[in-house]
Amino acid sequence: MTKELVEALMQSNRIRMKDEKFLFEPAYGIRTRDQLLQVVRQLSKEGGFEVTRIANDVLFDINVAVDVAFQSNLVYCITSSKEKVIFYNSKPHLKSVDEMFLEKWNSINVPATDLDLQNELEILGHSSIKETDNRKSTIPTKEKKAPSRKRRTKISNTHLQDLLDL
Repeated sequence: MTKELVEALMQSNRIRMKDEKFLFEPAYGIRTRDQLLQVVRQLSKEGGFEVTRIANDVLFDINVAVDVAFQSNLVYCITSSKEKVIFYNSKPHLKSVDEMFLEKWNSINVPATDLDLQNELEILGHSSIKETDNRKSTIPTKEKKAPSRKRRTKISNTHLQDLLDL
């Protein structure tokens, strides 16, 4: 190894040298699925935990571990086209809802259509929201380009007169 490469490796915060050998230190030191849940629990105050941040650092299949944790309701999972973000499910912090509130919530009938809702509000003496913004929005229109015309040009190359019909 070159001296420059060794110096560059020594400056990295994820690589350390022990007994003339380089050791890679993962960012979170996750070795088991339980440690993954501990890290997600610790980072829950900061928000979600991107699975792609540690996908190369763990020794097990991270997607399988996340799916198992999701199936057992230990984490919430949001998947986008590029990445998967997991959140710790803090069940003990959730408070139970009063039964009387649930009964009242479920007993409320909401009209099926907007017109029925508007009529019911008028019967009760309330007015529905009316549009106050009648102004047209002015969207700038793009100017159309004039079509390009094919112009005949005079050929001044006299040495091509024999080849072309001029």
